[in-house]
Amino acid sequence: YGLAAVLAVAERANQRTRSFGVAFSGCTLPGADHPLFTVPEGMMGVGMGIHGEPGINDAPISSADELAELLVNALLKEVPQAVTTLSGQRLSVVLNGLGGVKYEELFVVYRRVAQLLTAQGLTIVEPEVGELVTSFDMAGLSLTLFWLDEELERFWRAPANTPAFRKG
Repeated sequence: YGLAAVLAVAERANQRTRSFGVAFSGCTLPGADHPLFTVPEGMMGVGMGIHGEPGINDAPISSADELAELLVNALLKEVPQAVTTLSGQRLSVVLNGLGGVKYEELFVVYRRVAQLLTAQGLTIVEPEVGELVTSFDMAGLSLTLFWLDEELERFWRAPANTPAFRKG
C-alpha cells in the first residue's frame, strides 16, 4: 500500500475501534512517589484511561460476570456508525490486563464477554486475551471491540513479528 492507502486503512480501523476499562488501583509513573489517582477500597474506577487518567466514576467491585456485562454493555452503546446491524457482524475482541490482574482472571471475564457478544449474533475473530498494554503498578483491565470489514479482517489475521507482539 502507498501512504494514502495506509492512512485510509488506519483511519477506518480507528473509527471502528471502541475500548472501555476499569481500574482497581492507579498507576505510578517512574520516579513518582504516589499513583496518578487512587481508587477507594472495595471500589473500581470505571472508564479509566490506560495512561493513568482516572475513571468517570467509582463503583463497587463486581463479580467477573458482572464486570464483563458492564464492559460489553458500555461498548455496545458505542457501536461505530459504519455498523448498521449487530447480527452477523464480525469483530475482534481484545481483553487487556493492565499488569495487576492474573491471566486466569482475565480468561474468566473473557468467557462471559464471549457469551454476551455471541448472544447478540456477533462472530468473534481471533480474540486476544492477556497483558498487551500495561501500566505501572495498575490493577485493572480494558475491553476493546474492533468491528471488522473484509479488508480489516485480513489485516487482523495477518502474521506479526515484533519485539512486543507475535502472531501467526
